[in-house]
Amino acid sequence: ALLMATARAFLRQRSVLPGTISQVISDINRQLARDVVNSGSFMSMFYLIIDKTNKKLKWVRAGHDPAIFFDPDTDNISELRGVGMALGVDENCRYEENIKQNLANGQIIVLGTDGVWEARNLKGEMFGKNQIYTIIREKASLDAESILNTIIESLTQFKGNVKIEDDVTLVVIKILPEF
Repeated sequence: ALLMATARAFLRQRSVLPGTISQVISDINRQLARDVVNSGSFMSMFYLIIDKTNKKLKWVRAGHDPAIFFDPDTDNISELRGVGMALGVDENCRYEENIKQNLANGQIIVLGTDGVWEARNLKGEMFGKNQIYTIIREKASLDAESILNTIIESLTQFKGNVKIEDDVTLVVIKILPEF
């Protein structure tokens, strides 16, 4: 919790200054690495900017799982990938900015922690990303909150009485017509 609070403070402070998002994350990493040196602590981050004016996404991956991107017009699911190690590991790491152009109405972005797809049921099976892909496709006409609730309900039903071992964080974003 302390590491997260520190990173959040660094992010808030640095993000209001000029520079690209890759520079922002590189600067945060440098500060965080100096704070956690020799502790073995690190954290992952997926930093995403939605540029409404130019209808594009910009993101930096810092050791975090890729976001899921769904385009209902093509029925295509892809991942917003990119290289970048976790924050706090190497203060000299330089992060890269990734861009996706041509955002359009109805497209869906899902960000989550691996505790969602790595959750297990009584048989020891993992929930997996394919379950999430199926839900996104089947519920694409719904709003973001309904898609999120469907994923959580499906995960809860899947795991049964098995305790989740990792954190479960999920964000669903849907591009709307007024975008």
